[in-house]
Amino acid sequence: MAIHLASPDVRAKLEEAINEIFHAMIPVPFEHLDCVNAITQADSVEMFAILGFTGTKNGAFVIGTTRRGANEITAALLMLDSPDAIDADEAADAMGELVNMIGGNFKSYVTDAGERMELAAPAVVGGSDLRTIATQEAQDGITLFLKSAGEPLSLTYYVE
Repeated sequence: MAIHLASPDVRAKLEEAINEIFHAMIPVPFEHLDCVNAITQADSVEMFAILGFTGTKNGAFVIGTTRRGANEITAALLMLDSPDAIDADEAADAMGELVNMIGGNFKSYVTDAGERMELAAPAVVGGSDLRTIATQEAQDGITLFLKSAGEPLSLTYYVE
């Protein structure tokens, strides 16, 4: 059974993965805003966490958020009272862990559908007003837009 990115099942499974992880591991307020069948990102991205994969198809999961958003997620994940003392390395580690948890959760859906997916180690990039471009070979993608602790957050899943 082939997985089609435009199918409602893919969106539902990505949303389910996010919901499970945020409710179980990252207790910060979040809301789903929109979903588009495109490779894009949230506004004002200052940190990307990228988790590549190979298998039946190759591609990546990409999470983008502001530095404040990454700090809020990090503080919640580490059970700290305040996000103000989070340094860049801690935020990068937490965002890498977040994309790894989402990718690992979604991998179950892919393998249950009879496809192969091998996850790489996550990579995190920080800076100001970052933009990401999928590889030239990217064929299809879906992006979920959320707000986490009031900050923009996007999750893109794309395949080549």
